[in-house]
Amino acid sequence: MTAPKLDIDRLFGGRKVPSWLRGFAENPVVALDDLFLGRAELGLLAPSEPRNVLARWLTVFAGQREFVAFVDHALADWVNHFWGYSRDDGSAPVIARAWCQVGELIGLADGLGNSANALCTRFLDDAGYLDALVEGRPRDPVGATWFALARHQESLDLRSHWLRLCGLPPEEPWYRGRYGVVGLRFMPSGGAFPEHVGHGLIRLAEGLQRRANEGWLRADRAKAEWLVAARGAMAGAPSPKRWRAFWHEADHIAETQVSKWIKVLEPAGAGAARSRQWDIRRAPDWGPRSKQIAQALGRDVDSALESARILLREQALYADYSGDAFNVTRSACSFASRVAAARPQLALDWAHLARKYDPWDPYSWTILANVLIAQGELGKATSVLWETTRRFPNNGVAWNTLAAVLSSGGRQSEAVDVAGEAVRRFPDNENIWTTLVSAMSEAGQHREAVEAAKRATRRFPDHVGSWSVLTKALGNANLRLEAVQAAIQATRMFPQDVVAWCVRAKAHRDAAQMDEAVSAAVQATQLPTADKLVAWVTLSGLRAQMGELDEAIEAALQATQVSPRSVPAWELLASVLTQAHRIDEADAVKKILMKLQRKIQGPKEAPGIQTPPEKAQRTRERASPATDTDAVVSEDGAKLAGDTDAVISEDGAKQARESEEEAMNEVVARPVTDRSHLDTLLADGPMLRAWARRLHGASLRGHPGEVRDQARRRIAPLLAVAEASSQAAGQGGVVLAMVDREGLGEALDLLRHARRRFPGSTWVAYALAWAERERLGRMPAEARYEGLEAVRQAWLDVARLDGRLDPLCALGYARAVALVEGHDEVLREALGTTAWRLHDARAHAAGDDASFLRWWSELTLTALLPDPRVVAKAEDLPADLSELRARIVAAECAGDLDVAEQDYLGRYAAA
Repeated sequence: MTAPKLDIDRLFGGRKVPSWLRGFAENPVVALDDLFLGRAELGLLAPSEPRNVLARWLTVFAGQREFVAFVDHALADWVNHFWGYSRDDGSAPVIARAWCQVGELIGLADGLGNSANALCTRFLDDAGYLDALVEGRPRDPVGATWFALARHQESLDLRSHWLRLCGLPPEEPWYRGRYGVVGLRFMPSGGAFPEHVGHGLIRLAEGLQRRANEGWLRADRAKAEWLVAARGAMAGAPSPKRWRAFWHEADHIAETQVSKWIKVLEPAGAGAARSRQWDIRRAPDWGPRSKQIAQALGRDVDSALESARILLREQALYADYSGDAFNVTRSACSFASRVAAARPQLALDWAHLARKYDPWDPYSWTILANVLIAQGELGKATSVLWETTRRFPNNGVAWNTLAAVLSSGGRQSEAVDVAGEAVRRFPDNENIWTTLVSAMSEAGQHREAVEAAKRATRRFPDHVGSWSVLTKALGNANLRLEAVQAAIQATRMFPQDVVAWCVRAKAHRDAAQMDEAVSAAVQATQLPTADKLVAWVTLSGLRAQMGELDEAIEAALQATQVSPRSVPAWELLASVLTQAHRIDEADAVKKILMKLQRKIQGPKEAPGIQTPPEKAQRTRERASPATDTDAVVSEDGAKLAGDTDAVISEDGAKQARESEEEAMNEVVARPVTDRSHLDTLLADGPMLRAWARRLHGASLRGHPGEVRDQARRRIAPLLAVAEASSQAAGQGGVVLAMVDREGLGEALDLLRHARRRFPGSTWVAYALAWAERERLGRMPAEARYEGLEAVRQAWLDVARLDGRLDPLCALGYARAVALVEGHDEVLREALGTTAWRLHDARAHAAGDDASFLRWWSELTLTALLPDPRVVAKAEDLPADLSELRARIVAAECAGDLDVAEQDYLGRYAAA
């Protein structure tokens, strides 16, 4: 669009034009930059806030479209030019104040639609830029931007954002909930009573009460904040009787404390007449309908597809209207899991729909990973799973699936590390033990795999999977007779289990006991169970391997009869027919197989309901890699069903590794403004930190230079975008400091610059505190006490950004004090404070935080203290702290505590 011209002299009609306004007319972007950064020479025009300069002249020339259009265009140019811009002076507070001024000016003035659209486009694509500049409520450019977008919205496109803000998700500070209400208030409503604003207020009340219950906000402050928002909304839509009727109905939905807040708004003695029933309501049959449709989708997608779309449309409409997204999220996840194998694209669409409505439901993230696995997109699935473990560190399904995918993708050492970490976090999950054993076997660690499998059978003696995985581990270690004995023991303990008998058949086969193998497979086919597919496939493979092709064909035919939609069964039948030189019959079977595959794949589907196409998916809350039927294959490589150890084929693993490398190279080559590639890099952050921790431990003993160079090459893409992303700067700085000892000075320089650029970023503040503590540990022993103060200040800076990080900061500082010898009292005080904060956090946690904080504090205390059960304050510590100090600074303990710190930060860090 051509920039408008401004005849400033004509507007002033011959009167003297202020010098700044003349400069603004000649070079508007430069003049605006000087104004917002406080560099403009304003003379008598100087106001308390720079935005008031333009606001005042917009009022004076309100009737002059030429002036308003010029200001609008100039502001849009300024936003587009300086978004994400790194200034040489590095004065982040000044930059933050400038963006606050811009947001407030656009929000307060009329006629600035172009600048509002420019701000909206930039902000929704990369909100992290402004989020890293936030320094609390007084200087919150993100809040000012939401205000500007609320005042200039002309459609309902931002409704989901306003409802999300009202609900106060974990990444948003409590004071931003009010912007959600403002956004709903200014949404086009056609003059009808704004019931959507009332529902937003209910969500805000529940969110504020949740923060108060968790201890992050005083109860009186929460109540006062909500009453201000509610009174403003009611004043904007003055209809007292209608509001009273709405609160009367809402009172039955809201929680007890929220009900008391609502009563404050009603005048004494006011009647509470019931209003008309809402046009959009939660249907009581949604739950049963969802279950019936999910079951029908599992049998035949086409027969239930229209019913699924109708239900999702109803539930999405209700979610948009009321803000309650539970039903649409649950249904979309359930449907996606049922069609993941048959229609992966449809599953992807439905899962993205679920994640759109509730991005903090781990179910939608794990289904997304499983659908990507089904599509062979292993690199993308790995990135999704890393992000899932960061967002939901206490979700065992995510850790288990990640370990299995890494192993299947040829990254066995990483798979073993992840599975080992998962076992440490979830020792009572038998599926995770199974994944660990499989990963160790794939990595060639056969002795360790056998030992882990034996521990699993002792821990879960009544779980058939633990015996199956022991059998396989023994077989992989060439202990074939022991594997047979383990398999025999499994069938004695679980005589009706098909999997146990099939595993026994494989063990006999590997031990060259073919008659016993066939006998076990026959026994599996005769069990009183409906699911005999694996049994018949196993028997067919054994018969083919022994050259008994007629019997193999008969068993394969039985497999196709018990499961007529099983592609592996029909593939096996075609294979054994070909082996028997029955070519015509094999060709006929192949035609049936092609029809079956086309029917299963189906046509390309549109998203499940008419919404903007966002992709997503979500798998059942169970670890698919944990089930092992270990199906037998014939000599010519006939594929058998049921071997879920392999998530993808060998070719798929190779392609996945290649695609991942291409993706990493593509990120480096693309501009930083491409947010999707930046998100890909950030999702790999936990993986890079885990790699760096291993190298960091190895550096104490020395490691080859080529390994260090490879590590630095891997983190180069992350460091390349550090100027545009606070998370990239923080995560890249930590990794750089870990990778090699020479990189610490470089990391400190990077992080100190990032701290000035992103003063509100908890990731950057943490990374700098971590690096300062690492620098302290490398100082001469006699100089460490003097250097401790800088480290203490660095951890205090982290705590100032977010009070929820107090336990993390106490831990970080205590670990620094442990590096300073000869000052036991300082260490005693620091450890006592840490123990108290950890115990206090666990005792007062509520809601979703409760399970995380219980797990995290127990893990941390166990690694940090000799007996965490009796150490709750400084007086409980032993008199001699030398042994405890040595324990804390040991490499193994330091690695565990690094993981704990970064898990905690990943849970609560906003940017």
